[in-house]
Amino acid sequence: MKMVDIVIKGHNVRIAFDENSIHIYNAFQIKEDLKLRGYRFDPEKKTWYVNPSDVEKELDTLNSGISGVKTVTKPRGKSLLIEKGETELPESYSVIELRNNIERALNTSIPGKIWIRGVIASEIKNYKWFSYFDLKDEDENLDIHFNVEARSSNIKKVTGKLKKSGVAELLEKELPVFILASLKVSLKSKVDVRIELLDIMPEYTRSKIKSKLDITIEKLKKEKLYDLQKDLTLPKLIKNIALITSEQGTSIRDIMAGIHPNEKRFNIFFTDSRMEGANAVTSVVRSIEFFENHPSLKFDCIVIARGGGSEQSLSVFNEYEICKKVCLTKIPVITAIGHEKDLSAVELCSFFTPTPSTPSGIGKFFSQGFNMQSDILGELLGRIMLRFSIIHRGETEKVNSFLSHIPVILNAVIRSLKERLANRVRQVEDHVFYSLKQSASKIKFVTDSMLNKSSENIISEKERVKVTNKRIADLVKARSNFEDTILKKSILRIDLSGRKREIGALIRNVTNKYREIVNTGSRVISSEETKVNMYKDYAESNDPQRILERGFTLTLDENNKPLTSLEVFKESEQKKIRFFDGEIFVKEREK
Repeated sequence: MKMVDIVIKGHNVRIAFDENSIHIYNAFQIKEDLKLRGYRFDPEKKTWYVNPSDVEKELDTLNSGISGVKTVTKPRGKSLLIEKGETELPESYSVIELRNNIERALNTSIPGKIWIRGVIASEIKNYKWFSYFDLKDEDENLDIHFNVEARSSNIKKVTGKLKKSGVAELLEKELPVFILASLKVSLKSKVDVRIELLDIMPEYTRSKIKSKLDITIEKLKKEKLYDLQKDLTLPKLIKNIALITSEQGTSIRDIMAGIHPNEKRFNIFFTDSRMEGANAVTSVVRSIEFFENHPSLKFDCIVIARGGGSEQSLSVFNEYEICKKVCLTKIPVITAIGHEKDLSAVELCSFFTPTPSTPSGIGKFFSQGFNMQSDILGELLGRIMLRFSIIHRGETEKVNSFLSHIPVILNAVIRSLKERLANRVRQVEDHVFYSLKQSASKIKFVTDSMLNKSSENIISEKERVKVTNKRIADLVKARSNFEDTILKKSILRIDLSGRKREIGALIRNVTNKYREIVNTGSRVISSEETKVNMYKDYAESNDPQRILERGFTLTLDENNKPLTSLEVFKESEQKKIRFFDGEIFVKEREK
């Protein structure tokens, strides 16, 4: 098409024409006049067009001016409005002519289509026919940008390429792009140089995102922060979990589905955080600081979770600020970001992240860890019960042996007491006999001395003998009473019934202690048997054979080890599938 610039009713317009049609740009102010002449609006090209029977005649009509104002046209868009009685000003331009000359100079210096690198600097403004955004330089220190416009058809094509490559879902702010474009000068009231988007190269965007990951990791290694998480210890039995994710995402549901049926075994503390966009970095860092400085709770680990998405939406986890905070925190960090194929810098920094590092995979990791610790605890409990049973049996045998020896001990004690009593009685008898014998000797001595005295003293002596005999009798009687008293007191000291009562009380205490030990042991054994039965039922419910009977199969290698992934399956030389009632071997079909 050929292009000319003219003035109609005081308004600058551009006309493009060929042999069959005429298209008028920037004709909003004169649209009513054009409608009367049969012109129609083309929303895609933003022009008023007509298909006249005689194109040259219609151009002459437009050139003469609809309102009678004469217009002079010049080649390549240079035109001047000539009023009656005036002459053309040499080397002077109107605003539209200046704009057209700038466009010609731009097209001459940068002809055709060009590739432009940059970063989207604003939100995309989408309208019915066109979309608009700003494009800035890759250097963050340069505050330079161009206005970019794109037709709806081109936006649809570019978005489709980004989605197909998995780089991004759509054009968005802070997305690095490499676009095919053409330069144009705006036809609107404000003249500016614009970039018209035609196509995009998604591979460039992917390489920039990958480069950002490498730069972040290299910087962390240089600052000796990259391996700090390795110095921490993740508890074997995890209880308190700090979860950082978006409330609007599916990560919470996926993690809970993976933890099932052990949801009640964990305390999960959740904080809502932005997982993409401009404020995501600050939001995630503040969430980590919140859990680090919590006044009353101590967390076993921090989980940063985000569902699947494009590489651009996940690129926030390549940011240096987030990775540095993860490395410096004193709480073990586990990441669950994107799909299994997605890799981010923050995942490389979190040493404890398992495989697969997806929200559902992390949930299964927690659940399997709890089941493993439960199995270990059950095994230890079984050992404790076995040891307790052995100790209980030994102690019971000792108590029974002790009780069986009590009668023998009592008999020995009673026999010893009887012997001591008999010895005491003999000692008393010997003492009484000796005392009586000594008294008799004294009496005989006194009697003999009295007989040897003279007869004249017989009467007086008899009186004296009587007195003496009386005294001796009283003395013997007193002595006899004294010995009887000592004997009675000695006998009273030997209280056989008291000894018997003490022995009976000892037997009762020993019996009660035995019964108490037996009852306590029975209660402990009953309680532990209940727990063992519970763990037994749980183990039976998770028995691999039971699982096979429900319709599942198990793929094994030549060493009967499970094949858990396609890669391991391909590497295994011999494979077999186990059903609940047998096994079959698998052979690869020759290609």
